[in-house]
Amino acid sequence: MAERAQTNYSYTSRSTIEDDDRLSSEFVPHNDNDESQGDSSSDFSMETASVAPSSNDRASIFKPPSIASSGSDMSISIASRDEIYPHDSVSQRAAEEQSDISEVPSVVSYNSSVDGHLFRELFGRAFAAQNDSYILPADDIEHSRLDRQHDLLKYDLGNCLYAAPDLVRKVLRPGQAQRPSVLDVGTGSGRWALEMAAEFPHADIVGLDLAPPTLTDVSTIPPNCRFEVDNANLPLDHYANCFDVVHCRCVELGIVDFHAFLYNVAQTLKPGGVLLLCSGYAQLFDEQHRPLPVTVEGDPKFTWIQRVFGEAYAALLARQDNALDAKDHWDEWVDANPNFEYHFVRDRFIPIGPWPEGLNDMQRYSSELMRYNCSTILFAYKPLLRLEGFPPDVIDRMIENAIEEIQELRARAYVKWRYGVAIRSSTPWTEKLETPVPVESAPSVIFSDEYKSAKANSASSKSPVNITPASSVV
Repeated sequence: MAERAQTNYSYTSRSTIEDDDRLSSEFVPHNDNDESQGDSSSDFSMETASVAPSSNDRASIFKPPSIASSGSDMSISIASRDEIYPHDSVSQRAAEEQSDISEVPSVVSYNSSVDGHLFRELFGRAFAAQNDSYILPADDIEHSRLDRQHDLLKYDLGNCLYAAPDLVRKVLRPGQAQRPSVLDVGTGSGRWALEMAAEFPHADIVGLDLAPPTLTDVSTIPPNCRFEVDNANLPLDHYANCFDVVHCRCVELGIVDFHAFLYNVAQTLKPGGVLLLCSGYAQLFDEQHRPLPVTVEGDPKFTWIQRVFGEAYAALLARQDNALDAKDHWDEWVDANPNFEYHFVRDRFIPIGPWPEGLNDMQRYSSELMRYNCSTILFAYKPLLRLEGFPPDVIDRMIENAIEEIQELRARAYVKWRYGVAIRSSTPWTEKLETPVPVESAPSVIFSDEYKSAKANSASSKSPVNITPASSVV
C-alpha cells in the first residue's frame, strides 16, 4: 500500500479551516458550441468581461507572446523555436529563502541535490516521484503550459474561474459563521488557487499536488493561500468536512481508481459543498463536432495533431494505471454516489486556433490559447512516447508536422472539454464499500481500421507508419 509522504510543504502559514441549503446552478459559456447531457435550458447564463488581463494583476505575467492587451488583434506568435521547442532540461533553481511565518520553504523548485525525494528525472524532464501513474512532467516548462491552459479555460468560461458561478459564490459568500475554504486537487502551477485566493480574500485556499508549484516570487502568494505536496490516491480523511468547494482539473492521469476518488473527495466537502470537475479529451472533433479518427496519411480525415494525441492516448491506456477515460463516467458514478444529491455534466468545444468564422474577441483569445496549448503539450508527451519505444527522430518528425499544421491552421479541429458539477448531500458521509462493476466502454479516441491494419503490419509496432518529414507536408 502506498504511504503518504512525510513532508508537507506549506508555503504560507496554516489557517484553520473548519450549511448551506440546496442551490440552483448556472453554468457560464460564451457561445453556442455546447453539447449538453439532459435538459440544459435553465443551466446556462451569459457573462461579459474584459478580454485581456489587466497589467497590474498576476495573470498579465503569464500572457502568451504577442497577445494584445486591447483591440482586436489577439494573435499568438508560435514561430519561435524557443517557445515551441523548449529545452528538455530540468529546472535547477534552488529553493527560495525561508518564509518569515513558516519553518518550511516558501517556494520550492526542483533541485536534484535537495529535492530528489520529490522528483525523478526521465529523458531530461522532471516528474513527480510519489506517483508513477502520472506520466506528464512537473517542471517549469510544464507549469508554464498549465498557466496558459488555465487562461484558455477561464476565458472560455467568460473570464470566470469556475463553472456554476451561482453555486460557488453562494457557498463562498463572506459573513458566514465559519470561514469558507477551497481545495484545489491537482493544482499544477497553482494559478487557479492563487486567483481564487485573490477573488475570495475571506476564504482559505489549499492547493494540493504531487509536486510543488514552480512559483518564482513568494510575494505572489496571498496570505489566505497555501500549497501542500500529497498523493490524492491516498485517503483524504484528515480533511473531512473541511471544504466548501473542491476543484479537480485534469487529475485523472494521476488517479488510479476515480470511482473511489469521488468518495474520498465527498468526505472533504461540507454539506452543501460544491464539487467542480474539469477535463479535456485527446479525441479531436471536426467542424460539425464529429470525432476525427487516428488514421493514415492520405485519408481525408488525417491530421498530425490527432496522430500524436492518439499515440499518446494509446500509450497511456496501455499502462492501465490511471483513470484516463473516467470523465466518460462522471455522470453515472456521481449519480450512484450517495454522498451527492445533485449533479450535471456539460461539454464545451474550443477550436484549435481562430479558424471558425464569427468569433468574438474572447472566443478568439481562448482559441489562440488552445492553439498554443496543443502545440506545447506535444513536448510533454515526448517522454511517454519514448517509454513506449518510439525512436526520438520519429517523435520529433511527428511533432514538427503537427506544429506546422497548427501554425498554418490546417487542422480545423475542436478540443472537447467536459465540466462536471455536484453538490454534497446533507447526509453523513458514506464510505465506498461495494466493488464497482467493471466498466465496459469503448476508448474515447477513435482509431480507423486502416490505421489499425497499418500498425499491425508495420515492421515495428513502435514506429508510426508513413511518417513524412515536415518540409514535405503540403
